[in-house]
Amino acid sequence: MKLDLKRIDEAFHLQGTNEEGATAFSDASTKVGGGNKAFRPMQLMLMSVASCSSIDILSILRKQKLDVKDFYVTIEGEREADKVPSLFTHIHIHYKFAGQIPDEKAKRAIDLSITKYCSASRTLEKAGAKITTSYEIMNS
Repeated sequence: MKLDLKRIDEAFHLQGTNEEGATAFSDASTKVGGGNKAFRPMQLMLMSVASCSSIDILSILRKQKLDVKDFYVTIEGEREADKVPSLFTHIHIHYKFAGQIPDEKAKRAIDLSITKYCSASRTLEKAGAKITTSYEIMNS
């Protein structure tokens, strides 16, 4: 895996490009001289956990021939106070499913992702973050 990162302004606005040519952007907060033009690096880490687990969950449910009509994720992270570096201590992920998804199948897919398949969540857990989940199913 290889990424290239390029500075695109005089401050901290950066563009990352992967081997396939896809791009993502990051920036710093205005408190440290950035422009808030993109996700900050720690926000990207949360997004990585949310998207990694979402891919797992949707894949598991697809293999079970379940039709997920829509899917939303909210992720919140708490970090160490007054420390540099300030590591994540707790991350909570809330999944919302739309469709006729049996409760036990949604719960099992989430558990499998977080405890077995999602490399992003497992990496942050090894760094000391406690990851919790919740979910709801909106039948349509």
